[in-house]
Amino acid sequence: MPERLASLLLIAVLSLGLPLAAFELYPRDNHVVHDGAGVLSTASEKRITGWIKTLKEKTGAELKVATWGDMDGRDLFTASQEQGTAWQLGQAGVSNGVIVAMT
Repeated sequence: MPERLASLLLIAVLSLGLPLAAFELYPRDNHVVHDGAGVLSTASEKRITGWIKTLKEKTGAELKVATWGDMDGRDLFTASQEQGTAWQLGQAGVSNGVIVAMT
């Protein structure tokens, strides 16, 4: 139950869309959570990172989370496409890369 409550709270916080940071593409690195909007607590970020690493170990799927505050006029779809191009998630020939993008 506490885990479900934490997940629901995370969704509620992320859906606020507060403009906290300017838009920027994140580097291609080993981090799976990039919280430019500053909406995730350290504990939430660690929990999400654990879930994503477990997903990759079990399925091979690559998932990353990106939050932005100020989108500098971009819509979320365009920003996600730009980030996807920069990150190049997934394995060659397999459609198993996902970006969870939020403002």
